[in-house]
Amino acid sequence: CVSPPSPPKVLLTTYMAARRGLGRITAACEAGVTRLTRVAHRAPCRLLPMADGAAAAAGAGAAHCAIGGYGGGLLGGDVVELEVEVEAGAALLLTTQASTKVYRTKRDGIAATQSLNATVDDGGLLVLAPDPVVPYESAAYEQRQRFMLSPAASLVAVDWVGAGRVSRGERWAFSHFASRNEVLRRPEAGAAPAKAVAVDAMRLSGGAGLLGLDLGRVEYDTVVSVLCSGEEAAPVAERLRMLSSALAHRRGGQRAGG
Repeated sequence: CVSPPSPPKVLLTTYMAARRGLGRITAACEAGVTRLTRVAHRAPCRLLPMADGAAAAAGAGAAHCAIGGYGGGLLGGDVVELEVEVEAGAALLLTTQASTKVYRTKRDGIAATQSLNATVDDGGLLVLAPDPVVPYESAAYEQRQRFMLSPAASLVAVDWVGAGRVSRGERWAFSHFASRNEVLRRPEAGAAPAKAVAVDAMRLSGGAGLLGLDLGRVEYDTVVSVLCSGEEAAPVAERLRMLSSALAHRRGGQRAGG
């Protein structure tokens, strides 16, 4: 009697597939108060309407929504796409639950990517004020944000990146970080195409000393851009100009003093 041959051994390897997250938000003005009329998301994106934690926003008649996620951060290959609509007269504050952590890339080296497309109608205001993106060592992250504004719409958008887990000795140790922000404004009338009023692009490579920028012998832990456009954003822009001038004066005095 001959025993049947043993079946061949099969080695099974499990890979974590890249995740594709989606988020949709619509804010509309009803009787002078902004309400979120649409909130939809799919992991790894998560949207959290904030009913009690935004007294300042509520006092101004604005709605507040926080952008979060599942699993604590983004993995290499993750894709998150956000669509935001602020209707006429509405005001929307978008924040994040915490910093957006980006983990090291997998063997394929594919970056985590995130995009945001926002439209703001006349009389509307969008304030995007997230915590910073924090890429960990060997992480790669790419981001693109596009804001389409009607003639009387306003925007304040903050875009910033942290150096990494500085407390663990990671300072600009990620593979690369890229971010591009585009602000376009529709014409007053007619079918003319929208015009770009501001384009801000940033690309950083880890370990490159922040592209050789002269930082006055100070090790900075963040790089930040703030875009302001429209009548409602004018007071913020003026305060930022005053702050920038004060910091430049202070820095000049420190250099002069050695």
